[in-house]
Amino acid sequence: MRSSAEAATPGWTLPAWVERSPRWSRVVRWLLGARFVDPPIRGFALLVGLSGLLPSAAESTEPLYLLLHYTSSVLVIASAFVPLVSGGIAAVLFAVFVFTFPQYLNPFYTPLEFASGLLLVAFAWRWSLVMLGVVVGAGWLARSVAPETALPLGMQLYSWAYIALLGAAAHLVESRIRREITKREQSAREHERELQRMRLTVATDVHDTVSHGLATQLAIVRLLAVEPDREESARMLGELAVRTEGAQDELRALLSGLHSGSAEGSAAIPVGADELRSAVGRLREAAAAGGTRISAEFGALPESLEPAALDDAVLVLRELVTNIIKHAAGPGDSALRADTVADERGSWLLLSSENPVPAEVDRVPWSLAARVEQRGGDCTAETVAGRYLVRVRLPLRGAERLVGESASRVVPRAGDAGSPEGR
Repeated sequence: MRSSAEAATPGWTLPAWVERSPRWSRVVRWLLGARFVDPPIRGFALLVGLSGLLPSAAESTEPLYLLLHYTSSVLVIASAFVPLVSGGIAAVLFAVFVFTFPQYLNPFYTPLEFASGLLLVAFAWRWSLVMLGVVVGAGWLARSVAPETALPLGMQLYSWAYIALLGAAAHLVESRIRREITKREQSAREHERELQRMRLTVATDVHDTVSHGLATQLAIVRLLAVEPDREESARMLGELAVRTEGAQDELRALLSGLHSGSAEGSAAIPVGADELRSAVGRLREAAAAGGTRISAEFGALPESLEPAALDDAVLVLRELVTNIIKHAAGPGDSALRADTVADERGSWLLLSSENPVPAEVDRVPWSLAARVEQRGGDCTAETVAGRYLVRVRLPLRGAERLVGESASRVVPRAGDAGSPEGR
């Protein structure tokens, strides 16, 4: 008759002296009931039952009459605890009273109506209909044996209806409470699963980032140990610095994800044009640690970007700097450029690198090209006057308004006259 959710006793807070005794604790919890609506329903039945125990409610002083009368009041109270049992006993005693005291109003109408109506609290509607049939049958019996003291059928049904409505309303309230509890329990379980998944994701990402970074650094250090060429050693140191900076960025992204509560982490650098410039600055510093000097130029950049777009931009810049360190040779500076361009397809973030090369190169960095194409961009490369130029375009899905100069203007490179980078 009760759902699994209703079978669980609510966590009633009992006084400490009651909790210390397991027996008293069980008794008190039984009295309170297994449903949240049980206490008010049982309190209502108790008030109605106690009103029948008043001396003025009895119509006779005969011992048997008083016994039956007070038993009916007890059954009214019991109907809030065990309605089916109470209704069955009341039906038997109703018949006994009809034949024993036909001249008095039968007091067992009330426990029968209460039993039928309060069965609806547990949504035992089939047993409630059975008890309603018993109520109607008991009224027919009373009207047949003692019509002068029997209640009319309409009054019987009216009394049953208001108790049945009370029981049905209590069931609806209880169902709503249980649904809300179930919803919040599911939400709490989902949150716990998401938290566990986030912890596992972060732990895996941290492990992968640290392991990959250390493995790459170890490989470069081993090569440095046996490399006799000082120029090649300087390039390796620059690549080591860039790899270390990349691992730091990835760890910074994971920590940002923990602070923001995101299971997937956040952008490697906080989104925005200033942060993109900051990323370029860190990459230049890392390259300079290995002896490779790279200037930077900035055109019009988006004021804000989607986190994924900025992540892609930082990864591309890191690849460009790594290629400069590995392959730059000959006189002349190397440079990084960041700008925004537009065409009929939309707005693009243009990232490019330029470095001197001893011979003409016409192929694009295949790993960089594959990464960019996966993200909906394109990559081109060419050699002009002994300088190798790589251009990468990334779609600006989350770009807002541009900041800085117009997209066509090129900021002077580091070291040129009047450049802030060169001062």
